[in-house]
Amino acid sequence: ISLQSGKITMQSGVYLIADGDFEIRAQAEVQGNGVTIVLLNSSGNSDPTVTINGGAEINLTAPASGEFSGIVFFQDSNISEGSNTFNGNSSTNFTGALYFPTQTVKFLGNNESLTGCTQIVALIIEFRGNAGLSNQCDYAGTTPISIPGNVQLVE
Repeated sequence: ISLQSGKITMQSGVYLIADGDFEIRAQAEVQGNGVTIVLLNSSGNSDPTVTINGGAEINLTAPASGEFSGIVFFQDSNISEGSNTFNGNSSTNFTGALYFPTQTVKFLGNNESLTGCTQIVALIIEFRGNAGLSNQCDYAGTTPISIPGNVQLVE
């Protein structure tokens, strides 16, 4: 899926992206409630990634029930290492988890996610520039992520 510009509303449901990327560019707007985007590599050729770039506006809320309850992006754990980028001057508001267990998630530049309940599960999580996100999950109905042991920042 690649949206250069314009506005789309995704209907509630699970969207399977096999052997391709989810890319939102320029002045594109994407919104949807009850949406999960599942990234698969069924052919073994190219591992799918997510890229959201300059000026994009994204407002996605995960489903509240079902197999993918609380998950906005779900990447197959059999996918090899890669990078998913939420990039400069975009506004990304997610209510739900971003699940990329074998890849990197990057929030770069002036990307802001000031509302919503964003939870990230990834091999590596990187913040650069003025990037930030909100994790106000009391109202969202998502399951808290518990972390056993200690958490530390590594430079």
